[in-house]
Amino acid sequence: MWPPGALQNIVINNFNEYLHYPYHPTLVGDHIFEATPRWAAVYWLAHLDAPILAFSVSIILIALWRAFRSGRLSCKHAYLAVCVVFFLVTALAAHLAGARNLLQFIGVLCLATGALFDEALGHEPRVIQFSSAAVIILAALNLIWLSQSSSYTPYLATDGYRAFVQEEQNRLGERTKALVYGLPVLWLYAQQYSTAFAWDVREMPWTTRADAPLPADIKYVLIPAFVNNCMPAEQPMRRIVAKHWTVVWSFKVDHVWRLQLYEKPSENSPMP
Repeated sequence: MWPPGALQNIVINNFNEYLHYPYHPTLVGDHIFEATPRWAAVYWLAHLDAPILAFSVSIILIALWRAFRSGRLSCKHAYLAVCVVFFLVTALAAHLAGARNLLQFIGVLCLATGALFDEALGHEPRVIQFSSAAVIILAALNLIWLSQSSSYTPYLATDGYRAFVQEEQNRLGERTKALVYGLPVLWLYAQQYSTAFAWDVREMPWTTRADAPLPADIKYVLIPAFVNNCMPAEQPMRRIVAKHWTVVWSFKVDHVWRLQLYEKPSENSPMP
């Protein structure tokens, strides 16, 4: 909303793109969907924000039920209901490229819950204090459990890109062409560590289509393992790169997806 963004219609163009973006293959759990299913929103809320979701739904329903029973439904209840429904419908109507697109809805949901909290709990100070503490403690425990669980890996955890920039400076100094998934992350660490970046590089399109083009003149592909693992067998990243190219660098630690650098075999090398 800063003047440059408003004067150049950036806000309007971004919002229009947000509403009309055709699709974006998305990682849901451990599976990539070409077009994100709407039920993914429930999955993300239940897995990432379970305590907040449970308390918010309970508080809002109890408050509305109490107001209805007592005949005290007011403009405040209508306003909060419209806001929650509007932001939920907006999030579901646009493309769901990841759980981050639900942040606005979660924020409004929390605000509505706070506005109805005392009312739902009957204005009982001890009950309100206990319930408030329970919400905060359970949300913190859920965050700790997620961060410590061996099965939880944040989307595009970037430790591998940092390690690649630190360990493979010689390769990055080659004048060659490459495909990279997560190119902005690679550029960020290259600038941070003042690493010479001579690659003619482009972003790898994230698509599960079997006819996705694979440029013939590239030498390297830098790609996280979850992309290859979830691609169909006929997709070029698996059919060509994963099967016939050579892994020349790899990185894997806990809570980070394996990051691999594939090198195209020389023309004289026999194909398997």
